[in-house]
Amino acid sequence: MRKIFFRVCILSIVLLSFQFHSYGQHRQLVLFGTNNSFSSVDNNLQHKLNINVASVYFMGDVNKYLAYTVRANLFSDKVLSEAYMTLKFNKYFNFNIGQIKIPYTIESEMIPSNLETGFDMVITKLVGYNDVCGINSGGRDLGMSISGSAFDSEKNGEHFNRLNYTVALLNGYELMSADNDNRKNITGKIEVYPYDKDLNVSASFYKGTFTKNEISNGVRDRVAFGFHYNPSKGLYARSEYVSGVTASSNNNSDKFRSNGAYITLGYQFRFKPILDGDESHRLMPFAKYEFFNENRALNNQINIVSAGVAYEPFKFIYLKSYYTVKWTNQTILSNTFNIGLTLAVLH
Repeated sequence: MRKIFFRVCILSIVLLSFQFHSYGQHRQLVLFGTNNSFSSVDNNLQHKLNINVASVYFMGDVNKYLAYTVRANLFSDKVLSEAYMTLKFNKYFNFNIGQIKIPYTIESEMIPSNLETGFDMVITKLVGYNDVCGINSGGRDLGMSISGSAFDSEKNGEHFNRLNYTVALLNGYELMSADNDNRKNITGKIEVYPYDKDLNVSASFYKGTFTKNEISNGVRDRVAFGFHYNPSKGLYARSEYVSGVTASSNNNSDKFRSNGAYITLGYQFRFKPILDGDESHRLMPFAKYEFFNENRALNNQINIVSAGVAYEPFKFIYLKSYYTVKWTNQTILSNTFNIGLTLAVLH
């Protein structure tokens, strides 16, 4: 009877309020000069066509106090990347439980289709996408969080909150996996909007342990600072600095420090589309510089420069083209030209 009752409740939640959101990214990657050279000799030229991401979101409100979100991955062995319930008490206090996004850094919580070149290296290496500690969780984790906003303000006729916060208690392991070290990690993030809704300044931290392969209860501490300026048109800017300490044991005998940063600058042009006459088309030339040191003591900093253009011809359709050069210690690691198509459909 309990199982039947539980299934009926879940079905009722889906029927009461249902929203479907599909997201897919189709990218063509052309790679030139992989042998530490800018030349495009035939044996160095590769053409790759692949689907990077394909996901489906289910989200909705059961009532004004309870909501749900589920994200299913279509081409992954980890089918569910997000699955959580939200209790909405008021704007000051909300409670999430389930598999959630880790509330750490600005970029890791952004929608991938809104990113110019995908997640920056320092984000993938220090936020759990392909972490230096060995954890690969896609920037998500099982746990619970509280979040809220405060200080309602108005600027140019638009309402916004001056302060947003999130604090989470997490397993510190991989997607759809039980806690493997019987410990919990804590992370927190605060965002301040000092002028208007277009500019936010953020600080966040991650403090915890990890158990992976031969390592048990290793140290995994992180801190990040950054800002994001995103008006509807004109200058665009986003930058973050991320630092971390990783060790295989609590005595820190083999600890190493990692750090990295990125800065993205662009200019957003808005113009009327051909068909519906609404100013929703967006064209943004952009340039980006990023660096990452996996171990600061080894002096092996990786540098990456990208430049390109992003175009939104219709709502939920994004076209991107950019060139990237990656090097370390004056040695070219790769130089690539990328063409991407992202589709996001909301029903």
